[in-house]
Amino acid sequence: MLNDPETLNELCGLVIIQEFTNIIWGFSLLGCERVPEKWSNKIFHWVKYLTFMPSILLFYGIWYGQMFLFNTFIEYSFSHLSLVTAMVLPVAALALMELMRLIFRERDRRILAVMHLEFLLVVPSVFLPVAADAELISEPAENFTPDALITLGISGVIVIISSLIFTIYNKNKYRKALSCHK
Repeated sequence: MLNDPETLNELCGLVIIQEFTNIIWGFSLLGCERVPEKWSNKIFHWVKYLTFMPSILLFYGIWYGQMFLFNTFIEYSFSHLSLVTAMVLPVAALALMELMRLIFRERDRRILAVMHLEFLLVVPSVFLPVAADAELISEPAENFTPDALITLGISGVIVIISSLIFTIYNKNKYRKALSCHK
């Protein structure tokens, strides 16, 4: 279904529109953005909860995951794998929701975590069509070495570790600030 570059471009465009809309509604839900008086009616009040609508990528991810399971476990029928997927995914979603509730106790912190996840979903959808079409590079690199891949991997690990350190530092700073105000 996504082997056509035009379909991939359209899907990525839809994902970008949906994720940025979710980010806007999410910040509105947090109260970081003041709503004009002409918009402050009951419809606008309920529309901002569309932030919690799942991403379009979720459906394609489930579909591709199901195809992967079907190709991996060839001794099982597609209907059995579909049944297992239909039973496991809601339980996994509930477990993830409860895990998020344990990690981020306040509602505002959970909403901010969702907003950060939205940004992480936007980045691949921006660059995926370029990677699929390979339009960025006109001819393949002749001097590509494994060292470049190792450098990229090390850079990724450094970014992940520094992100974790920054998150832990901010959590501790936030807890100390709360304990001082009590």
